[in-house]
Amino acid sequence: MDCPGLDPKGAYTVVGVYTSGPWVGAVEFAPAAPLIDSYHMTADHLQEEIRWEGEIMLQGDITETSFSK
Repeated sequence: MDCPGLDPKGAYTVVGVYTSGPWVGAVEFAPAAPLIDSYHMTADHLQEEIRWEGEIMLQGDITETSFSK
């Protein structure tokens, strides 16, 4: 993955965007990170039109919230 490009999103969320080939991943987190409980992640495969969304907990647990193809 490439280095993140950080863009402000509202007053309380920062978005880190990562790319690798046809994949684009976006991680949303509070400015107080890493002192937060979870991160919201979206991963898109631009060629296959796949989208995955989920929550990544600070302890490493991952919960899928949405998947579409």
